[in-house]
Amino acid sequence: MTEGSVEATAVKTSVDEVLAQELVERARSEGVELVGPGGLLTGLTKSALEAEMDEHLGIRSTLRRAATG
Repeated sequence: MTEGSVEATAVKTSVDEVLAQELVERARSEGVELVGPGGLLTGLTKSALEAEMDEHLGIRSTLRRAATG
């Protein structure tokens, strides 16, 4: 691993941590639970899984919702 790639990884990690903290703070300020039904983690997990399905299976989330409706 080169020095540049180590620095890039450190910056990415730092940005990811800042983004995660901002999401938590926003959820708390809006009264959204962090875990459980309707919580931040539940929503993020659902969004991530849908994005993976869209990318790997070529299925759009709107089509999935209509099919499982």
